[in-house]
Amino acid sequence: MSCYASLVKPSSKLLLIVLISDYIFCRLSGDEFCIVIKDITASFQSQFADTLISCLRNGMLLSVGELRISISIGIATSEPNTKSFEDLMALADAAMYYAKKRGKNQYKLFDQSIAQDVLFRKQVAEKLRVALENNEFHLNFMPIYHVDSLKIHSAEVLIRCNAKSLQSIGPDIYIPIAEEFGLIKDIDLWVIETTFALISQHSDFIEQAQLSIAINISSLELHNTLFIQDIKKLITDYNIDTQCIQMEITETSLIETDELTITTLQALQNLGIKLALDDFGMGYTAFSQLINYPVDCLKIDKSFIDSLMLYKESEKSVLKAIFSIANAYHLSTTAEGVEEVAQLEYIRNNNCDYVQGYLLSKPMPWDSFVKEVTSPKTHDL
Repeated sequence: MSCYASLVKPSSKLLLIVLISDYIFCRLSGDEFCIVIKDITASFQSQFADTLISCLRNGMLLSVGELRISISIGIATSEPNTKSFEDLMALADAAMYYAKKRGKNQYKLFDQSIAQDVLFRKQVAEKLRVALENNEFHLNFMPIYHVDSLKIHSAEVLIRCNAKSLQSIGPDIYIPIAEEFGLIKDIDLWVIETTFALISQHSDFIEQAQLSIAINISSLELHNTLFIQDIKKLITDYNIDTQCIQMEITETSLIETDELTITTLQALQNLGIKLALDDFGMGYTAFSQLINYPVDCLKIDKSFIDSLMLYKESEKSVLKAIFSIANAYHLSTTAEGVEEVAQLEYIRNNNCDYVQGYLLSKPMPWDSFVKEVTSPKTHDL
């Protein structure tokens, strides 16, 4: 007997518990639901998913208006080596992960390619655990410059791994895996504490140079009830002047903002820490919503800067709108990924405040960063 399990994740939270003849449809937690069907054919799986997506795409008419829902569906079928229902659910969950990566209203059947990638992610997660235990990480610093003077204003902290087992795997790969396997909080705290220790050691230099240090934090910290407590302790332990600290969160982490998210951000601001919205433009935040977020800076995503070289007026119009809105809301702006002189000239002419990118500098160790601040290169740009 085959058993079909499908995990469904609507983008809008809707509470449903339904029993339909041969189907079991129940809520698992939050906005995740499960459908279990016995004795079905392979062709029926795709047909069923298509029908479900089509039905929900049409929307639901409620007394207060129309509700539209998009979903991601992961599908798995029991095989002779499927040992338990929990194993089957894990396969469906893995398939749903890939469906979500494709975008809204997508489904994915569990297959061998997913199985191989699941194994890869598990192996990377284990290597990350070992690297944390062995303290096999270090920090690099990406200089951020004033647009007009090209004097260094601050540095973005970037984590790097020394472990040979992770030598060919960059943070763009292992950070999402760390989030998936519950390791990101330990990594975040390691980065923050290591940075605070360095700031404490070089506090006179940082104060004299009027530098700010920017630290990336995972969106998961916005729902970590212990995060603010941990930050307060580290501030006290290392006697940190929080005026030199900025924390960066990605814009996409605010797509589904709730009360706890806002409370956490406000608590960070109350500690004197500045907040930056990283990769801005990728999460499609409505400009009108910015006033609701306690942030101080917009970091414009590299893709917008790259598009300047395509000479598309539509892309330039979006950038101009971002700069205008930021100015109206008294937010500073940083252009990320500037690699061409023409890009620098454009953001200069549109009142951008700060710039970072390979045109001016690559990430570097702390000692090299200090030399860059004290004996800066001449940028004739």
